[in-house]
Amino acid sequence: MIVVEKTATQLKLRHRPYFVWLIASSLILGLPFLVLVVGSLLTWIFHLWWIPLLFLLTIAIGNFTLVCWGSVVTCTLDKQCDRLILKYHRGIFSKQIEYSLAEIRDVLIESRRWDGDIPLDFQIVFFLKNDEFLPLEGVSSTWQTHQETAHLIRAFLGLPQPNLFKG
Repeated sequence: MIVVEKTATQLKLRHRPYFVWLIASSLILGLPFLVLVVGSLLTWIFHLWWIPLLFLLTIAIGNFTLVCWGSVVTCTLDKQCDRLILKYHRGIFSKQIEYSLAEIRDVLIESRRWDGDIPLDFQIVFFLKNDEFLPLEGVSSTWQTHQETAHLIRAFLGLPQPNLFKG
């Protein structure tokens, strides 16, 4: 997540899945371009009846990839409005979730996948006072990046920093 805006009353963070966009654009543009290049060398390939279907299929798979895994997540913490606003933009679809900042009990880092004892995939989770939790869906990065972001959010909200090393 990158910090888009940080003022005394507002903190805005955004995550864009550039890797997913790269895969989808290579499906949408790369494979048809490759067929055109190969077709210029081997002209008989354009006489195959399934080539137009291949173009449509790659465009459909690329768009499906963008819609399912290419969501842009914007997290806005606004002290003036006392709101936590999470916006998920997936292609032409968008979803917005709002909570009061007073409902946030803690902000922690959670591992979504494990390989034995080693955590692999991380996300930031808002724990609410009504025992619900609100993960920042689609956000995955290194533990250090998430730790910095969680500390930034905790400092903005005035929550105590966790004591990870008890001695």
